Amino acid sequence: MNICFSFHSQASDSLTSSLRRGRSDRRLAPWFESLECRRVLSSLTMTSPTQGGPLPTDVTPVGGVVLDLVGINGLRIVTQVPASQLFRGFFDRGEPAAFQGHPGTIGIQTGLTPAIVNALGGGLAEVAVRLTVFDGDTGPGEFDRFQNRLLLNGVLVGDFSEVHTWETVADGLTILSDNPQGGFRDGRLDTGFFHLTGADRLAALHRSLLDTGAVRFQLADDDPFDNLFDFTQGVDAGLIDVGRLPSLPPTLEGWEWLGADGTPLETVPEGTPVRLRPLVRDPDTPRDQLRFDFDPNGDGVFDLIGVLDSVVVRFPNDGPRRMGVRVVDPEGNAATLSAVVPVVNVPPRLVPAPPATIQADEGQPIRLDLGELVDPGDEERWTLEIDWGDGSFPLTQIIDQTGPLGMVVHHYERRGDYVITLRLDDGTDAAVILTHATVKNVPPQFSLGPAIDPDAPIPTLLPLIVEEGTLVSLPLLRFDDPGEDQSWTLTVDWGDGTPPLNLWLEAPGALPLATHEYARGAWVATLTLSDGMDQTVVRVPVTARNLPPVWRPPLFDFMDDQGGQDGTVEPLSLAEGQTIRLPLGRFEDRGRDQTWTVGVFDLGSGKPSSPVQVREFDQPGDLGTLDLTLEQDGERVVLVRIDDGEAIVEGRVVLRVENVKPQVELSLDHVVNPNASGGDTILTLTVGDPGRRDVLRVRIVWSDGVVEEFELTDGGGAIETRRDDLQTRADEAGEALEVEALVKVDDGSGPVVAAAMITIEPRPIEPSPPPENTEVEPPLPISPLTVPQAEEEEQDRETNASEPERSIAADAQVAQAMRAAFNELKLPTFDPTPAPLVSAPSAPMVAAPPAQANAPGTVEPPTPPTHDDAAPPPPPTRTGISAGVVARTTIVVLTVLNFNRPAAVRSWATGGRRSW
Repeated sequence: MNICFSFHSQASDSLTSSLRRGRSDRRLAPWFESLECRRVLSSLTMTSPTQGGPLPTDVTPVGGVVLDLVGINGLRIVTQVPASQLFRGFFDRGEPAAFQGHPGTIGIQTGLTPAIVNALGGGLAEVAVRLTVFDGDTGPGEFDRFQNRLLLNGVLVGDFSEVHTWETVADGLTILSDNPQGGFRDGRLDTGFFHLTGADRLAALHRSLLDTGAVRFQLADDDPFDNLFDFTQGVDAGLIDVGRLPSLPPTLEGWEWLGADGTPLETVPEGTPVRLRPLVRDPDTPRDQLRFDFDPNGDGVFDLIGVLDSVVVRFPNDGPRRMGVRVVDPEGNAATLSAVVPVVNVPPRLVPAPPATIQADEGQPIRLDLGELVDPGDEERWTLEIDWGDGSFPLTQIIDQTGPLGMVVHHYERRGDYVITLRLDDGTDAAVILTHATVKNVPPQFSLGPAIDPDAPIPTLLPLIVEEGTLVSLPLLRFDDPGEDQSWTLTVDWGDGTPPLNLWLEAPGALPLATHEYARGAWVATLTLSDGMDQTVVRVPVTARNLPPVWRPPLFDFMDDQGGQDGTVEPLSLAEGQTIRLPLGRFEDRGRDQTWTVGVFDLGSGKPSSPVQVREFDQPGDLGTLDLTLEQDGERVVLVRIDDGEAIVEGRVVLRVENVKPQVELSLDHVVNPNASGGDTILTLTVGDPGRRDVLRVRIVWSDGVVEEFELTDGGGAIETRRDDLQTRADEAGEALEVEALVKVDDGSGPVVAAAMITIEPRPIEPSPPPENTEVEPPLPISPLTVPQAEEEEQDRETNASEPERSIAADAQVAQAMRAAFNELKLPTFDPTPAPLVSAPSAPMVAAPPAQANAPGTVEPPTPPTHDDAAPPPPPTRTGISAGVVARTTIVVLTVLNFNRPAAVRSWATGGRRSW
């Protein structure tokens, strides 16, 4: 430590004392003062007690009057009145004269415009005044101690004796002594700060500033005009004229960060050059006149001084970084800002980034180019995780350096939209990159057989040729699908209007058999295989050839016995005249034709070319029945013709109808003419035949050889024939005349023979004169037919006659047999009681074998039937009497049945192409 000694001589004290008043005797004795010699920057005189702290650099270390105003908004205004403009002398005669008075004026600061004052926010928070005084005499023990006060516009600021002062050299750069006891001391150049914080006095001062726009610095002395004040004394001549006008200091409101392109950044990214631009506000100084100093390291040292209004910096890594900035206006007003800059981490990037969208087919690989890893920070390790979005395990890679990452491959097994998430993590932040993958569905594919054109939009297989009604299997064996779909649907549209076949398949592979029965025609089966999104369609032409329908013979429920499958049955009886309901059988068809036309032809109806029944069927089955009247014996054929529109089949039902003999009723009556000669012998014949188509040949043979022939149709009828010559013969013979009438009715299958006999009595002969010249010849006798006569006649007929005449000869034989039968009959005796004339009913039919002659000219009587239901014997002969003349009739009816062949029903079917 250097100790500086200062010797004060009496002469000097006398000089000093001549300028002072009221000095004590102490000033007459020599004294020494120990000083610590400190040659330092006088920061003590440059640091205001206000919250603003350091004064602007353009303020001199000492000298003049420095005013430091701090507004309630924190704004600071610093001014300095140059020493050359301050008062010198006694306040009752010093200069400038305008400053004289009590209180005396030290100096005046002007330029405090309303704009400047208003910038203080409407009030003052605190005020400081730095004053430099040489030989102030207010130090400890000095005569003006606690007698001088500082006023600003009349507002008390403080006492001179209470101000902490420092003694400096003339330029203020060296502090010679410190006076913490306060006061501006005698013979020394002391500098100190007055500090005003009282709210009332600050408010009063603020009002005065608004009113006057200036500050009047005043000194109030308890004993005015007793001291000499020279506020320029002791100050270096270079500092006397330095002053500072009132101005608004710059204000640092923060800073902004700009990217390389000048775009404002919300955060400061690591490793990226960014421009720091302070946000300063100075209403009275253009920005280009301000000076900016930067402390990039945050250590309080402004390494970058006087640079432009911004600086480019780069922070190598993330984390908090402190920086400082200082802005100085031309008046030396400065504003300093030091803050922590939050440097944020920059997530790593992939350059170029994977595409935003990517497409692929299901089951096919997706190749994703990851590009190059870029990170501006100084990280040492990164983690890459790829989530494919399909539920598979993510891919994770550890990366230890930036650069190309290559390509990754993945297979999507199912169609759909997937989000590929790439997460690139540097330990602090992660970059998430999304790629939308569209996996297109691949339709399932059939394993096709030979195709006509496999490359057609809809492939068509070679046609199938089948028989209608047979099961056809489509030639598809399996299918494949590269995707793992949940299920597949196979739809088979058969193309014939039938409901489609729907099959649900759980996995690719073998297909179930798809079988179908087709009706005849040309069809196209369409097979559609779908996986729920897309489908594959294949067509299969199918030609189904027609199969003729099949006729099944009927089972005859009107018969007691049923035959075999050949359609032949053996009935108990099937006789002509019956009306039956004939079942027509049924038909089958393996095809599904729309309609079948069935025509029924009765080949025994006389109109075989026209069907007796035509029906339309919409499905195979029973053909129904046909009401049929058996009008003729023999074979009755019913033809069933079935037409399916393309083919015709025919079936035949053959009925063997047994003949039923005609029923014959006859009567033989005789009526005598009472008024004239002669009479009528009347033969009445009624024939009935159930065979309405039979032609009944009726032959009447009289016992006198007279033959009459008739034909009856449509089931028979009635015949009446008269003889008017028989009575005359009886009369002429004069005896009873036995008259026989033999009737043969033949329907073509054998005769039915009936006979009647009547006795015609002669009328009594009344004598009468014979006519003149008249010869009466005796009547010819009527004798019964004899067998030899019949045989002769028959021989003549066989020799000379045709077939009908032979039949007459045969009738004569029958007549002989009947005569023999008559001889055996015991006829009732004559009853003279008159009775009405009635026709004798026919005797029931008697089945008997043909008569056999024992010897020429004789015929054995027929053997009575032996079966249980044989006909009873003929009833007694009826005798009719008319007009007093007796006529006796005897009737015998013989029925000859022909059982040469058994009755049967036969049926068979024939097939063929369409023909009517």
